[in-house]
Amino acid sequence: MKRQIDSYAPFTRLLLIGAIACTTVPGVSAPKRGNVPDEKDTGEVATEIAQLIEKSPFNVWGLDFSPDGKYLAAVSPSSNEIHVWDWRNRRIVRTLEKVKQGSSSGLATEPLRYSPDGRMLANCHRRAAGNVVIRIWNTETAAIVRDITTPQLGICRAIGFTPDGGSFAWISDRPKGDQLMIHSTESWESIWGLNAVPFYPETLAISPDGKSIALGGHTGGPGVVAQHQILIVDVAQRAVVRTIDAFPTIPTAPMENQIQRLAWHPDGVHVAAGASLTASLKRAAPWPDAIRIFNARSGKLLGREPAEYANIWTLRYTPNGKYLIASHFKASTAVAGGPARERLSLDSGARAAEVAIRIWDGGHRQLLQEIRGEPGAAAVTRDGRYLALGGDDIIYVFQLK
Repeated sequence: MKRQIDSYAPFTRLLLIGAIACTTVPGVSAPKRGNVPDEKDTGEVATEIAQLIEKSPFNVWGLDFSPDGKYLAAVSPSSNEIHVWDWRNRRIVRTLEKVKQGSSSGLATEPLRYSPDGRMLANCHRRAAGNVVIRIWNTETAAIVRDITTPQLGICRAIGFTPDGGSFAWISDRPKGDQLMIHSTESWESIWGLNAVPFYPETLAISPDGKSIALGGHTGGPGVVAQHQILIVDVAQRAVVRTIDAFPTIPTAPMENQIQRLAWHPDGVHVAAGASLTASLKRAAPWPDAIRIFNARSGKLLGREPAEYANIWTLRYTPNGKYLIASHFKASTAVAGGPARERLSLDSGARAAEVAIRIWDGGHRQLLQEIRGEPGAAAVTRDGRYLALGGDDIIYVFQLK
């Protein structure tokens, strides 16, 4: 069930720890938590424990667990609502209304985030009524804390809170003004911004210590060659301190290899980038890389994962560093097993049997498990014990070993 892949030395210690932590003891089950059943000794690192059925149409595009792990928020581009689930009891406990008129989250890579203290929930919109691009709610009262607006062209692509909860970051692909904006979470006034043109960000990730922000995107504009890059922004300096050429440009298909997701390892040094490799392009082995892992300080390429085709809609390290979770890839018949979750799909149930979510050890040395399906969103609890995957009118919850 396991196979080797490109690896890199800095994770040797993490791999050793992960291998010990993933060892199962026959006959010993995890304790019950509410209505969550005991984890079965299946030999898998992720075991399905719950299905949350959404009322159609609700193709899940964004997920986030509350910091205490009790609640799971879900957003869909086909609904004007955000649903907050008491996922252990499989019931929606709060419904939040998004901004009407053009409030789809379908083009946002990171559309939904809880604040670190769990008191706020933010949703990244396309440009909606009143030029609203982001709405923030109070999670206790459901009152709207703030609507962030922008009169300039462009939409919100991704959002994130800094680990201390003091700042809120968001990015836009707008051609004028700043593409990265930072707000105070006390006043919600803008603190500072960064103009990165001719670079246009598609996704962001904030380092675990909050000192750096990684932006994934591409260059563009009249006379500018498209390059798929990662910009490392130093928050204290408020400036780009490193530019990483992440994936090569194909002249005949410049948006191929577009960066779709970024993920920081908990060590705050390594950052993973996931790209889009469309199935329509004819390729011969060896396949190009769908994921690349870099040292954010040096820009050195440390790990890679090739694929015939892939669409990395989700990319997450678990907070404890044990696993790297990515989707979706063309499934490996040598590794993938278990049921094909046809509803875990955003386009067609038939393809869900061909593609899979991959779970690696934290050092990206061994492929541990594949889960059949192609989710539009993933979330992991802060303690690294539970994984949620969202698809077509359904959310699956897994327990992680």
